[in-house]
Amino acid sequence: MITTYSTTPSIPHIFANKSQISVVRNLRGEIFLLGLGGLALESHNKTGPANAAEVSKKMTTPNRVVELSEFPITLDSVISVNVPRPKKSRTKAEKEEEEEVLAIQGIEFVAGDTVKFDVHVNDDEDALSRPDKAEFAGSFVYLPHKRKEVRTSLRLGITDLLEDLGADGDDSIKVTLVPKNIKRPVTVRQIKIEGLK
Repeated sequence: MITTYSTTPSIPHIFANKSQISVVRNLRGEIFLLGLGGLALESHNKTGPANAAEVSKKMTTPNRVVELSEFPITLDSVISVNVPRPKKSRTKAEKEEEEEVLAIQGIEFVAGDTVKFDVHVNDDEDALSRPDKAEFAGSFVYLPHKRKEVRTSLRLGITDLLEDLGADGDDSIKVTLVPKNIKRPVTVRQIKIEGLK
């Protein structure tokens, strides 16, 4: 039996095995998937306050700035990369017709461990923003299941985020990946921006 408590702004979910997670509520929506493969969480937090467990603190791990040509990369420290935007300065009608999506593809890891990393856009990697700030794009979370290799992707809608940051006319954005709970190597094959109609 799953017991759900509702508190604003987050909802803790308590499962039969007494494990608990908190899903941060936001104004743009969230995707929460739980199935045989474990848990995957895609979210984008606009302005709502965050659960204390989700607060990003200033990282002490050195930041690596990489080029897209260096991918695939191993996510073993904070990674920043400039990602070109295929379209910029779009009209309101164009934005309503097609969502700009940040696609982090080819996320590979062993499914026996919990994997979590945060995604920031145009943020200062030396003083990363908390989840209640516009620079925080979302998180990838996977709970352990069977010991097997996993290859998946994370897609985050960033149209509103870019407007909030005043970056709608920029040629590229700086994407920062912040590992939070990674015990074994996690590979990211590609990061790009694409349109979703």
